[in-house]
Amino acid sequence: MKSVGHNVTRFNGPQASGEEAPRSRKFERLVEAHCRIDEALPRDHEIGFICSCFVRYSLPHSASAENVLGRRDGDMEVAFLSPPNVGLPFGKVPRLLLIYLTTQAVRTRKREIDLGVSISKFMKSLFTEATGGTHGSIARFKQQVLRTLSLTTTLSLLNDDRAQLTNTPVADEFEVHWVAVGADQRSGMPARVRLGERMFDHMLGSAVPVDLRAVRALKQSAMALDVYFWTTYRAPRVARTHPARIAWGALQAQFGSDYKSKSDFKISFCNALMQVQMVYPSLRYLATESYLVLHKSAPSVPRKTRPETLTPTCG
Repeated sequence: MKSVGHNVTRFNGPQASGEEAPRSRKFERLVEAHCRIDEALPRDHEIGFICSCFVRYSLPHSASAENVLGRRDGDMEVAFLSPPNVGLPFGKVPRLLLIYLTTQAVRTRKREIDLGVSISKFMKSLFTEATGGTHGSIARFKQQVLRTLSLTTTLSLLNDDRAQLTNTPVADEFEVHWVAVGADQRSGMPARVRLGERMFDHMLGSAVPVDLRAVRALKQSAMALDVYFWTTYRAPRVARTHPARIAWGALQAQFGSDYKSKSDFKISFCNALMQVQMVYPSLRYLATESYLVLHKSAPSVPRKTRPETLTPTCG
């Protein structure tokens, strides 16, 4: 595989199977976001947050018959667990929902999160179109909300010198009155979530700022969202004189252990990197045959634009 440079104009490189053509709406959306991001810093309502445990370890990209998924980052391992009758969350909706929950936790400093009384309005706040019917987006959205709120993360460190285990449910309890709610109807009772105490503390203590303009542009690709979250978290932490060199096998264990081969994972990850650089222009990296080399980069959301308290709205 050829090395990928740092220049945003290199986006017109190879594309994964099934990707839209460069002139598609997806590409136009990336170009539009690049222009807006390049012209101005994000305003308060354009800044969101996501908990770091969902940045270092990615949720499934596609449906799985299993209810447990393992990821690894160095000596640390995480297992995502869900009730067998519910299933693991996958795709873009869980990632967008976790941004919403983390952002609300950071902004309000409360464990109780209100999801509103209108499912279509809530879906719009997550940059998702609401369509009804058997094959519409509403049914799939409800399923992914249930799966995400039912999720528990188990973080472990097990070696010859130390053993540590932490179970962290996303929610202690939740109540959703969307069963009979259509795209333009209101249930009359708000859906609500009470975040797990440990998850809430983790959200407040390790929230990663993200530019919601970038999130909106990348929303159709779970992999691109994961790569964006991870690079804006990891690249600013790289030593200026010592770029981080990460083997593809290590990245696959962290983000894509469910891919059939390392080659498939590497292609998907590199295509996502090229999309991410459109909306994260300061990202500096090099993709080689054996390694991803991350150079120190400015964060996607500059520190001086991060207010201590934000108005409770999700963009």
